[in-house]
Amino acid sequence: PAGAEKRALTMEGGGFRSLTAFAGLTAGLLREGNGPGRAALTELFKGVDMLSTNSGGSWFGASLAYSPRFESVIFNMTEDIDNASAILYDQILMPFLEGLRPPIPDRTQEDFWRSVEAAIKAAIAHQPTLALYEPDWIYEILQQLVFASDGNNNWGQFVAILFDAAMGMNDTMLAGSPVNSWAKGKTWLAFVTLLTPGGWGPGNCASSKTWWACLGNNPLLFHNRAGSTPVVVTRQGRQRTTYTAHGRDPWAQTVMYPAKFDVQLGGGMDQQNRYPFCGPFGDSATCNSLSFTYWSSGGAEATGAPVNQFPWFTANPGRLPIVGIAGASSAFLGAAALLPLESDGAQETAAFIASWLEWFGLSKEYGALFQEVLVNITKTDWTLWAKDHPTRESDQTMFQAGRSTVNDLRMFDSQPPQSQLDRMAQGQFTGLIDGAYTDNTGVAHAAASGATEIVAFCDGMSDIWSHFEGEPRTWSMLDFMDSCPLCNLNFQLFQENGQVVRDRFERTSTTITHPHAKIVTGIVVGTIQATTVDIPELGAYASNHVTIHVVSVESSVGMGGYKYGDFSDLAQEVMLTLQANKGVASQIIDWLSR
Repeated sequence: PAGAEKRALTMEGGGFRSLTAFAGLTAGLLREGNGPGRAALTELFKGVDMLSTNSGGSWFGASLAYSPRFESVIFNMTEDIDNASAILYDQILMPFLEGLRPPIPDRTQEDFWRSVEAAIKAAIAHQPTLALYEPDWIYEILQQLVFASDGNNNWGQFVAILFDAAMGMNDTMLAGSPVNSWAKGKTWLAFVTLLTPGGWGPGNCASSKTWWACLGNNPLLFHNRAGSTPVVVTRQGRQRTTYTAHGRDPWAQTVMYPAKFDVQLGGGMDQQNRYPFCGPFGDSATCNSLSFTYWSSGGAEATGAPVNQFPWFTANPGRLPIVGIAGASSAFLGAAALLPLESDGAQETAAFIASWLEWFGLSKEYGALFQEVLVNITKTDWTLWAKDHPTRESDQTMFQAGRSTVNDLRMFDSQPPQSQLDRMAQGQFTGLIDGAYTDNTGVAHAAASGATEIVAFCDGMSDIWSHFEGEPRTWSMLDFMDSCPLCNLNFQLFQENGQVVRDRFERTSTTITHPHAKIVTGIVVGTIQATTVDIPELGAYASNHVTIHVVSVESSVGMGGYKYGDFSDLAQEVMLTLQANKGVASQIIDWLSR
């Protein structure tokens, strides 16, 4: 692997839960170490060569590296642990919430959500087949979606508001911009998932062990596209614009590929990448052999040339917008682009669900409001789109060019002329979504990029085990059937058996707690020894020994919702837990700084 990095700090995805948990970890470790200040922060992370981040972890890593405002908030929390929650809420979370304009409507108020919760619980109680779903999880996710969507926006705008209003980083700030002193010289790998349906490999129903009960083969949902799901770029009524990918080996081609942006922090605008975007350099069998075909309901079709190392993602990474990188890394609902729903069908489905909840006690008023919420969610674009030269304007970033293309397609009512599809093919138009679909922890990317020692900041232990032998190749979002292509792909990078490693870790790890914590149920701290195998999709090579130091914040909060005060309380409780367990805090500091 390129570079000389040996020790990586990984930051797992998890939305605001990750952002605030890792803020609490950093402030708490500073407090138990050398205290606040730039010199102390540099000392804390002096042993770290590489940051490997995803989703909420990318929000945190980018903010701590580029935002003097966020760095100052961490220092303020370090100095005043008793008011750390109020500091984080008032200076970061509240400015973000106020940045959501127009003001948040009544549908986000607690009485509405409690009514929805009660109806969902009543429905599940009367429908045993729905008992697999956790009501708290369902309505918590819905709350997060409402905050991110009003039916006319996109995920990139949501992330831009977070960075601008909360962190003081506007959407024109580039990855080659100056960084805070602690981050200078480190490598930042922000990982994403590249949408590439069209083959028959993992994530496609053709390779499912239960292909007869695979979501992508359902003709009621996927109609004439059953078994061959495209990426839906735009949908208006019954009209759609889509794309598929085609590689050298269709049985090896996955429905999505793990990928990463590679930035040298403080390296300036004209830096060159050191790692491939997708797979290894020179690879011609997996993601780097792909070509993309674009199709519209009107009959137009165009196919681009095979990609060659994805140069639009790797050339001059210092000129990529930070908000675009973080937005793609955190597009948690981006896989919705694999659903070939018609917009009319989405409205009918929303009306049915709202009426169904009214049957179980939801008021008519709230039923109509809930239907509006669901329709807005389906209208929001959750995917980050990118397009390159020669069809990208010289003053556009690739993300701006991708968004501009989507807007143009909508002007044509998703029936663009042949010339529009030709331009998409020439610019290799593609969709990027949350890295969690292929590696939520960042551990796999870090190890594949040469790290031999990893400190893994996690917001739960479950995703760590997906990297080990014996774990499922895909993770379904539905318990009763294979949800692929709406599924996570697990790449078993390590040769050790997952259950054996898990049992050993549970015997040797330490869980620290605080007696008065209400949200943090514990911080799990321990070490895992692992050995890599060849994984072409990650660009990983066999026989590299990796030491993984896990620091996992276990809590009762989700990744988002309407009670954002819970997230700032989470950060303070993490700090208090470290304060009450100084020996463990010292061990973590040693892992990071030696």
